[in-house]
Amino acid sequence: MIALSVNSIMPNITRDLEGEEEWADALIQRYEEEAPRTGNHVSDYTLCLLQSVLSREYAPEWNLTTLFRFTLGKAFEKAFFNLIIPEATEELEVVKDDIEGHIDFGHNPYDFECKFTSSWEKDDPNEFFEGKSYWLEQGGAYAIMRDRRVSIFAVLHILPIPHLVRYKIEWDRRELQDNWDRILARKKYVDKQLKAGKLPDPTPLNWLCNNCQVKYVCPKWR
Repeated sequence: MIALSVNSIMPNITRDLEGEEEWADALIQRYEEEAPRTGNHVSDYTLCLLQSVLSREYAPEWNLTTLFRFTLGKAFEKAFFNLIIPEATEELEVVKDDIEGHIDFGHNPYDFECKFTSSWEKDDPNEFFEGKSYWLEQGGAYAIMRDRRVSIFAVLHILPIPHLVRYKIEWDRRELQDNWDRILARKKYVDKQLKAGKLPDPTPLNWLCNNCQVKYVCPKWR
């Protein structure tokens, strides 16, 4: 009987930094080649109003961490939903009050939003979403645009071990309208500022600025 040894072979192993750099350059080029977004989008009015404006005027300075997060999130969407519900409409476009929404996967009777997060799941889903109010604003906007009262969030938690959680969001009609009214008020504010030749105020949430691709031209950080 031949004994097996864990260390029976040990080839020369090094980190391929040149190859990593090639991958990074290819990823950056891929995002830089995307056509600039036009129109008014729900996402323009749920996080930093100033970032949305600056992104239309300046080329992004991409952070690799952000690009990896975007890419992994897109990969999760395609790999999972194309297998589970291939009949769903990916990036379903909806429009209301001159604001566009692009729902990750439009379906019946529910639409699905996909999220990729390093935040840990909590025993109480409401407690988890308290720290994700911008997700709820986005999902609520899509719900009212689709005249629906239920949304599904498919969230891939990567910590402590990768696992998928399906959250069912049940909306109150008044709550949805209030959320939409806030989004319309933000749009009105941005339009008014731009018409006056001014920029909207930056977000007070500094954590949003950490990986912002237009931080280099933001007056908040000059």
